[in-house]
Amino acid sequence: MTKKTADKDTIFVCWSGDKSLELARFVYRWLPKHLDGARAWASFNQLRDLPLGKPDHAKIVKAAKRCGACVAVITRENNERPWLGYETGIFTGLKKTVYVMLCDMTIDEFRGMGHPLAALNAVTPKLPQIRNCLLGLNSQLGLGIDQKKVREISDLAFQEYVDACDRAFPELTEAEREMREFEDYLED
Repeated sequence: MTKKTADKDTIFVCWSGDKSLELARFVYRWLPKHLDGARAWASFNQLRDLPLGKPDHAKIVKAAKRCGACVAVITRENNERPWLGYETGIFTGLKKTVYVMLCDMTIDEFRGMGHPLAALNAVTPKLPQIRNCLLGLNSQLGLGIDQKKVREISDLAFQEYVDACDRAFPELTEAEREMREFEDYLED
């Protein structure tokens, strides 16, 4: 019997804080739902017995080495927490793709903070970005889903992601939501 050394079809979901956790739980279910053959790994599901704030670094590093890509859920609440940099840093050190999922801020706002993760693949609730994220993960994980099918899947996946962001961040103003829709219109 051969020991399995990698789960290249698995996406590591990185999060920190309450708002990020809510969205990370959604992403954990959402990505495998839309990317047939993909799986997700998240510390909230795998390391339940750990006391809050006491991560098991060895388990995190082992999981990161086994996974094929990382999706980091970044919010205004958690964007300065060092844990996010630690986990995503493992992936960049391993030369694996990291997608930064933003929900309550724009990419320009995130980059304007001078955040070290701003150079990575940032995704906001916009259809072209969700589509590129799904296409990229399909390729990175070697899932072999036809690109046309991934583009079709993206339309449904996009609306689900927007709805999840709206549930996680009900405090976003109507003006912020309208600006997001207007920016989507301009990109199409």
